[in-house]
Amino acid sequence: MFGENDGFARFMDRWTSVMYANSDALFEVRMNDLRCEFGNVKGLTEYLDNTWLKNYKEKFVSAWTNRIMHFGETTTQRVESAHSILKLHLGNSQANFETLWNVVDGLLRIQHNNIKASFELSFNVVQHEYIDELYRRLCGYVSQRALRLIRDVLTRGEDVGHDSTRCGCEIRTTHGLPCAHELNHHIFARSPIPLEDIHVYWRKLSMIPENPVDPSGYNVHDEIERVLEKFHACTDEEDRLRIIQRLREISRPSSTPGVVPPAKIKTKGRTPGSSKRKHDGDDSSTRRLPSGFEYVLSTQEASSSRQKKSKVVPKMRRGSRRTQSATNMAYGHCVEPDWFPHVEGIIDVVADGNCGYRCVAYGLRLADVDGWRIVRRRMYDEIIGHENLWRELLGSSYESVKIAVHCQENQVGASFKEWLTLPDMGLLVSTAFNVILVNLSHGSATTFLPLRSAPPSSLHNRLVIAMVNDRNIHWVRVKLRVNAPLPFLYPSWDRYVEDCAKGWRDGFVFRDIAPIATIDDATISVVDLGTP
Repeated sequence: MFGENDGFARFMDRWTSVMYANSDALFEVRMNDLRCEFGNVKGLTEYLDNTWLKNYKEKFVSAWTNRIMHFGETTTQRVESAHSILKLHLGNSQANFETLWNVVDGLLRIQHNNIKASFELSFNVVQHEYIDELYRRLCGYVSQRALRLIRDVLTRGEDVGHDSTRCGCEIRTTHGLPCAHELNHHIFARSPIPLEDIHVYWRKLSMIPENPVDPSGYNVHDEIERVLEKFHACTDEEDRLRIIQRLREISRPSSTPGVVPPAKIKTKGRTPGSSKRKHDGDDSSTRRLPSGFEYVLSTQEASSSRQKKSKVVPKMRRGSRRTQSATNMAYGHCVEPDWFPHVEGIIDVVADGNCGYRCVAYGLRLADVDGWRIVRRRMYDEIIGHENLWRELLGSSYESVKIAVHCQENQVGASFKEWLTLPDMGLLVSTAFNVILVNLSHGSATTFLPLRSAPPSSLHNRLVIAMVNDRNIHWVRVKLRVNAPLPFLYPSWDRYVEDCAKGWRDGFVFRDIAPIATIDDATISVVDLGTP
């Protein structure tokens, strides 16, 4: 119809605006504009009316599709994409049944792991922009995509007040999420968004089917009786403590961390030199290290005092390695159970808010006082130097991550908004330092690989840094055993990796437990820090 005319691109822009018109009136205005501008193209308007609009406009024009709940799925792109990937892996149409089975089975397993990974991220990770009273009841209970959609509504700053007619409630109708006027109500009242305001579609963070139960059949007294019977039948003290802890989570959710405290490690007498514990630099002191929140809430004077203490690094005599064994680790409860048998020891670091960066620094053999500063500066240089990549990869988290890794001169400690968080900083760390980063935290076991750099020629030269997080407030380093497996690969790596870096996963198989994926002990640096 357009022939050699260069107006086709302009027509497609107009046609796209027609498809995304969000009201009947706007649709008519834009369609009339299109007819006026391209009325000289013979047969064009008749084709649009008779082939598309007359019978099918309700199927693809936003003015009609926004009247039903579709959760953002308005095209067949996901189906077409899955079909294309299957054909790509098959290669041709001559495959036998065994080949076909293996290909389909492998693709389904990959998709299954990716879905489980997204569920685990939603369960266990709270990104910087959601550390707000408004999201307090949602984090860990709804998918991260739902949080991003709510955040986008707030970011657009829709000035509708509490008027539902001005709001239109589009996202409430199409996605089952709070719209602009509902969010404005919660902001004005300074109240968190109730979980009940989120459609159950976004709250289903499990692949296990749920059996519908008739609410009239519930009897709370019967359930309490069963709990009491189970409690009295327990002979193990730990099982009883676990039941009590779960009941406290239900009855007093605001006053419990939701984690069973680790058992106290029994020591055999006083450690040598403990009488000198009054000296700040004595590494035989039995005083505990302050927790991360204590540093955050402490005064500048107290932070400065702790910084001075951290500068005293005890000297080691040759052969005096004091790493704890895997059967006697204070942070063992933080490790994903499937990987716990592969952990040889856990090394604590200073809990000043920079503990995550310190773990990376020790893995890079930067175990001096300022090692964490080097890590943060390198991460900042990476996110600034390749801004387009990280803006696309991190999305709305880009600005908060950039602020978190930016290190001020003479900075002491770090606030909670500056802590290292995974998974959003995982690929940033691995890419900035050309290392393999492994998070073995309970419920969040993930592997991160570099995105741009070519891997070393030898598998044994690939530096692996493993770490775990204790209740989202403190990172510690992990020493893996020889031939330890790696957890599944972070899903976004395949999407953003450059061709030169694809060799990083050669020799590894990433899955829930992968005996084929091994790490040589020579690739891991274990640093004995003593007591900071």
